[in-house]
Amino acid sequence: MSKNGPDLSTYIAIGDSITSGYADGALYYKGQLNSYPNLLAAQFRFSGGNGFKQALLDKESEGIGFYGRSRLSLRKESTENGSARFYLSYLSPQGDINALSSNCFQSAGPFHNLGIPGLKSMTALLPGYGNPENGAGNYNPFFSRQASDLQKASVLSDALSLKPSFFSLFIGNNDVLAYALSGCTTDAITPASGPGPEPNFESCVRIIVEQLTATGAKGIICGIPDISGIPYFNTIPYNGLLPDRQKGTQAFVIHSSVNDPAEIRQARKGDLILMDILLDPDALRYLGGEIPIPKCHVITGEEVSLIQDTIAQYNRILRSIAAEKKLAFVDTVTFIKKPGSDRNYDPVSFGIHFKKNQIFSLDGIHLTPLGQALLANEFIKAINRTYGAFIPKISLSKYRKISYIG
Repeated sequence: MSKNGPDLSTYIAIGDSITSGYADGALYYKGQLNSYPNLLAAQFRFSGGNGFKQALLDKESEGIGFYGRSRLSLRKESTENGSARFYLSYLSPQGDINALSSNCFQSAGPFHNLGIPGLKSMTALLPGYGNPENGAGNYNPFFSRQASDLQKASVLSDALSLKPSFFSLFIGNNDVLAYALSGCTTDAITPASGPGPEPNFESCVRIIVEQLTATGAKGIICGIPDISGIPYFNTIPYNGLLPDRQKGTQAFVIHSSVNDPAEIRQARKGDLILMDILLDPDALRYLGGEIPIPKCHVITGEEVSLIQDTIAQYNRILRSIAAEKKLAFVDTVTFIKKPGSDRNYDPVSFGIHFKKNQIFSLDGIHLTPLGQALLANEFIKAINRTYGAFIPKISLSKYRKISYIG
């Protein structure tokens, strides 16, 4: 590290599921070990970094997802015409519910990885965000398991209690993507900015960054990826219906309005069919054209424009705050688009085919170990460039050997 490089002795990471190492639809041990903050912390040791603790699940755990499900697995079966079909299924009928039933702070904390699945800019500031006494929907069980104080702690207060010398902040995905992931049926978008006392994305991020830098800590802010580069949104084409192999594909029939269930039309270019349709019990009926695709599996072109405009606003805010505070910045829009699509949909088998060295895990949203390592290297490049440091990049050779194929 050059004498002008940042003090990496106490590194903390604030973020959501990507930061936590969540992958394949769940939080689980191997995913956590390969989280980009944990990979960064290992490289930081070459430049003065110390220990980095995570609230790890048991090695044998099948993982736990947002809806109590286990992590996903990829299964292979032969179709009637002899071709192979790869399809998604859950590793177990139920996820590791016990992992969220007790707090591990006293036995294993404090924790430097404050990546909490489901975290938003507003909820990062919320005292008691991990308190089950608030009732269902009013607390986050992923924070409950690692919070220092269920009644009082916020994600930010737990971060500040460690007196960080360096931080990473990757937040805002859930502020807009929670809405997108539901087919724009639930969970409103957090306003980018605005006057008045109502919290918005900019005001919340400014509070987080102001408090983290108040004692002189340096850090790095991560931008938010555009949905067009994420497989969850781009794997199944709007015109992937194959009613007659001789005539080729045509557009799916979709429910296009959340307010009017009777509003049905053919999908158009610009509409998105969400990849979670592959896990729906009626998936083959939807994809085979028997019945219209429900709105929860569809984003219309108009909604796509709203989502992309919001993400662009968020990124301008994040980049501006990083510049004001002289912090490093990572452009994930470019990072996500660079590798190109890493899977494709097969309308004949209603399955998906994966390419080698994919960066997205089976859920089509979160990163594989290779994706996490590549993202960590983007962080390292930005830190070295901004602070004049010499943190070594991660060797990717071992991560390229991990594959879901066959």
